Amino acid sequence: MDGDVNILDLTIVASSFEEDGQNAADVNGDGIVNILDLVQVAVLFDNTKSTP
Repeated sequence: MDGDVNILDLTIVASSFEEDGQNAADVNGDGIVNILDLVQVAVLFDNTKSTP
């Protein structure tokens, strides 16, 4: 939630893989951390919300 999508976000999702229930790593909100969450983070990797 720092505005940057980076390796730390990917690590959080990967370390929570296959967990279910309410979880910050469930980025698509479907109730389970799975490959769809990893892909969503990977697509946004290195994107930032801030301007230079």
